[in-house]
Amino acid sequence: MSRKKRTTFEQRIFRCLLLVMGIFLTACQQNDFFVEETSIVKIDILDQKTDRKMATVTDDSFIQSLIKELGTAQTSDTANMDIMSPDYQLVFIDNEGTVVKEIGYYIEVKNFGVSGRYQVDGEHIAVTTELPIEF
Repeated sequence: MSRKKRTTFEQRIFRCLLLVMGIFLTACQQNDFFVEETSIVKIDILDQKTDRKMATVTDDSFIQSLIKELGTAQTSDTANMDIMSPDYQLVFIDNEGTVVKEIGYYIEVKNFGVSGRYQVDGEHIAVTTELPIEF
């Protein structure tokens, strides 16, 4: 094989490796919304306007599933957007009664770069899971 052909072949292999690595890294994206060791036992749902407690979710399987979804979902930066405030504030509480995270929740799915119901720290999260309560 001539040197020129080998160089072209090596360049193709290199490009393919870069493409595969890019796909792999994108697929492994994780958000740092929750520390893995944290044990969330309930989610208090507060009215955004009045701070009145509307309901509490204690279903462990729902909570763990939601945390997993939120941690692996795509997000869209909304820090510089003029968007409406979420309808509710979700307060994630651990087994020691400590507030771990507060996340906004829209009753209707919103599309602010990605479609979702959840908002945190200037990020709209691509999770459409509804809360298991009636509003």
